[in-house]
Amino acid sequence: MNKIKQWWKSNTKEGMAYLILTGMIMLQLVNLIYCFAYLKKDFHSDEIWSYGLANSYYAPFLNSDRHNAGLEKNNDEWFPGTVLDDYLSVEADERFAYGSVYYNNSRDVHPPFYYMVLHTICSFFPGKFSWWYGFALNLVLFILSQILLFLFVRNLSGSLAFANIVCMLYGFSQGCINTFIFIRMYAMATFFVLLTIWLHSELYKKREKFRVVLPCIALTTFLGGLTHYYFLVCAGIISACFCIYYLIKKEYKRLFAYATVLLGAVGLICVVYPYAWIQLTRFKGEQTLMSGYGGFWFECRYLISYVCNELLGLPVSPLPSYVGIYLMEILLVLLVIGIPTFFLLRKEKWFKEGVRRILQAIWKKIKGTKWLFQFVMLSMVCGLIVVIGKTTGVFLMSNTATRYMFAVYPVIMVLVAELISLAAGLIVGVVRLCIKKKEWNLNRIRRWKSAFVLLGSVMLLVNIAFNATENFYFEFNGLLDLRVDELPRKANYIIALEEAWLYNCFSYYLRGVEQIYVADSNEIYQQAENLGKLKTQSDVPTYFLVKMPGWKEVVTMQEDGTVLYDDEFRQQIKDAKKIEGEKIEEYIEKYNNFFEQTGLCKKLTYLGGSVVYYRYFFVFRLD
Repeated sequence: MNKIKQWWKSNTKEGMAYLILTGMIMLQLVNLIYCFAYLKKDFHSDEIWSYGLANSYYAPFLNSDRHNAGLEKNNDEWFPGTVLDDYLSVEADERFAYGSVYYNNSRDVHPPFYYMVLHTICSFFPGKFSWWYGFALNLVLFILSQILLFLFVRNLSGSLAFANIVCMLYGFSQGCINTFIFIRMYAMATFFVLLTIWLHSELYKKREKFRVVLPCIALTTFLGGLTHYYFLVCAGIISACFCIYYLIKKEYKRLFAYATVLLGAVGLICVVYPYAWIQLTRFKGEQTLMSGYGGFWFECRYLISYVCNELLGLPVSPLPSYVGIYLMEILLVLLVIGIPTFFLLRKEKWFKEGVRRILQAIWKKIKGTKWLFQFVMLSMVCGLIVVIGKTTGVFLMSNTATRYMFAVYPVIMVLVAELISLAAGLIVGVVRLCIKKKEWNLNRIRRWKSAFVLLGSVMLLVNIAFNATENFYFEFNGLLDLRVDELPRKANYIIALEEAWLYNCFSYYLRGVEQIYVADSNEIYQQAENLGKLKTQSDVPTYFLVKMPGWKEVVTMQEDGTVLYDDEFRQQIKDAKKIEGEKIEEYIEKYNNFFEQTGLCKKLTYLGGSVVYYRYFFVFRLD
């Protein structure tokens, strides 16, 4: 206790910064929990796959053993509802089965480390399922990410206050909320990106610790690469910049050691998980087919637009614009005004002194800044945008494509905060020039600048709170009165699917039911005999779910160039309700005769429409 008091007396400023960071993280945790527990209405199909790939015992998908394949198993016959529960949860005799996790991911498109960690957590709760298992992991990753962000910005700027401001900006932003309420590997990828860039800042700042820090960077590269392949894009850009840095400094021994160790880490990934190369070539090739909708630059512009809307609350149009021309016109106007003004005031002492001080301050800022990391961060963001634009169908995936950028959201916030700081410095310089306060000392200038930085950051957060898009709350399941996950558990369910992969989504919506029968909607008419084999008690109802005929996922470009996927979907729901009457009559007549043949019912009763992952399903009860 005495040692703590002594440290506090000698490090009061640093201690206050840590206390502020701790209090801020606690507030941000409360905000995250509130958003997850109360604002998030539903879950993405990828979140369901997170549990399935982590916990299903040597069975990566309910419908098949291959990625995005058809209905090849668990279909065309009655199965107990425990099949769905087993897919999402860990059974008592399947705990800590890392071989299963490894196998499941070898059949998918992602490396296995995140799923192994999630499987470890779920193994302590055999036979149970909860979204809080994955969210608890995200909360831990959030705390660690904020600490790493603080440490990195402190190394970068040398300012504890500025480090706290960046953590405030990122932690309260909608982009951060979306990152950590999404039960997927992107929160872990964010952590590893921050860990590797902080370790590189330590490597840059504390050169004597080269032999200690380098193995840590190698381990981070190994684990990050086994978490998500896009992490390797960020790590590769950082490594390339450091190799160039060592080359310019003519530190050839360090360059050789650095390059050898990191290449060894990447090579070890391929040894431990040889499926990495197959997934990067074959499955990413499938995604590339999606990305050709409007061309490479089209996809990149849409990604930038979505990121700006989600992270910063800035409405940026993805369409080609005249922004460049407008900026040139503004620059021309400033030159027309500025050159005569400069000429007229060139002999004024206060003017000359002010200009000299501003130029000195700018030069000092340029000279004293670690531009290596500014270049690294900007390169990471641009490089990831290019890779995503080339390999992913951003337009077709709509605003949820921003998840591929989650890992660099903290980096973007650092760059934004530095722009705010630069603007604040210019404002203080201009104010000082205008009021001719020569007696201002350095501490006063810093206080004024810090005040302007804080004010600018708060204004940005207010803008984010009111204008940022909430892409990962998934409110679509609450758009209709009927919810599939609120239907009776003590019941049997027949599901007709046009898209086989939706079977995985129903594992969450219908877990705990008595029995389930899944069939291809085009082949269900040949299944009358199998459907008639249902063995059930008379008091257990049977429900039939089928997608609305002609229902398509329509993503259209608005006049201003934006794609408001959720709003477009809401309009589809309204349009569907208008024609629901005639479709229902048609479907009741169509399926009533069919189910009479199976002996399951004498009357088909329509209960209403429900939404399952952006698809409009009709729900019937077989009476």
